[in-house]
Amino acid sequence: MHYPERARKFDREHFYNAELPYLLQAGPEDLLIGGDFNCVLHPTDTTGHFQPSRALMETVRRLVLQDAWKQNPSQPTYMHYSTNGAARLDHIYISSDLQCSKMGIEIIPAAFMDHYTVTLCITMNGTHLKRARGRWKMEPLLITDEHLKRRISSE
Repeated sequence: MHYPERARKFDREHFYNAELPYLLQAGPEDLLIGGDFNCVLHPTDTTGHFQPSRALMETVRRLVLQDAWKQNPSQPTYMHYSTNGAARLDHIYISSDLQCSKMGIEIIPAAFMDHYTVTLCITMNGTHLKRARGRWKMEPLLITDEHLKRRISSE
């Protein structure tokens, strides 16, 4: 059964207006929100009909987030291509503190899906990292790798 566009729009707006504010009510100081938003905010985000998501715009504004990808208006980059055109549906929004820590962002084609992959690299100050007790498990088959055994024994 095909899910009507109007119902999808309602679901997205409900998520941005009700569910997301509830999930983020603790108000973390460093915030990164990313994913396939299935909507656009700016005319350069699509080659097709432009209808911005007011709910997403308001969420980004309310949380004081910035788009991690600085789009070049003369050469826009799209992450999803279809027979109807191209669009930038995948976004990563970050707080201003994380924007200062951004080392780079790139768009990488992925052969196994209909979207490109968006990769964001940021540096983190070690004082903000919370470490917990845990365990690390090595892949058992790595022990049989001769190159790895020589490297470990030489160090």
